[in-house]
Amino acid sequence: MSERVERARCFATNAHQGQTRYNKAKMPLAVHLEEVASLVKESGGSEVEIAVAWLHDVVEDTPVTLADIVEHFGDEVANIVDGLTDPPGCDGIILECKVAQARRVSTESDSVKRVKLADQISNVRLVAVDPPVHWDSQKCLDYANGAKLVVWECKDASGRLFGLFCRAYADAIKAHDTGKAKLLFICTANTNRSRAAEDLFADSSRYEAKSAGFKMLESSGQVLTQELINWADKIFVMDEISDHHLTRLRSGFDVQNKDVVVLDIPDRFGRKDRNLSAMLKQKLVGHGIEV
Repeated sequence: MSERVERARCFATNAHQGQTRYNKAKMPLAVHLEEVASLVKESGGSEVEIAVAWLHDVVEDTPVTLADIVEHFGDEVANIVDGLTDPPGCDGIILECKVAQARRVSTESDSVKRVKLADQISNVRLVAVDPPVHWDSQKCLDYANGAKLVVWECKDASGRLFGLFCRAYADAIKAHDTGKAKLLFICTANTNRSRAAEDLFADSSRYEAKSAGFKMLESSGQVLTQELINWADKIFVMDEISDHHLTRLRSGFDVQNKDVVVLDIPDRFGRKDRNLSAMLKQKLVGHGIEV
């Protein structure tokens, strides 16, 4: 290991000390950095690129600044680290962030692209076997598919790394794609109707169901988000005449390419009411959903 790479390793491990991944194993972030550096080296990366592999997250995830990188490692290293650093605010919907990341990296140097390839390989490998504990299967799939967009813009920087990413991507898709149709049920506050609908599919082998509401009450659960809408293959709202669910959905969220159905079920039932259950089953069968 060269003197510059060793300095980068020490600098990065000190900066990231105490930081771990959000997976079950709580893997130290330094393990990720080491894997990225190894991948860059094995793919024929230069000394500068290997040093950057150790440093690629320090500006984004620690108090270290680009000025600090310039001071300790010079302009060449700092410029590559800058190209690998997401701007503030890029921590929202996974796919949207990855689209923006792909757009940015498409104009960067091959050195940035080589390190980014290695970074995405390491991240997607972990998503396949031990993803963040708060991620469901859809978030894992979104990350893998978003990473694929990023990698496509970087693939010419290293054919070897591109091939390794393709294997990691296939493993992640295999691990998290259930093959079930995804149903989203929406009512006013996610207390009765939408939850009752979700309950119907608790043991389904054909469908994965989630529910949400437009507002949060003390007794309610999930507030509707664009991420949930993006997850769904088919969306069911309970009522338009009195509750204006369809109008609220279209005015507050992007559902242009979504299949949205109004079930016409008024808000007069408790969650465990057998009449509600029977009505839901009847309406859903009418729309081709077997319960």
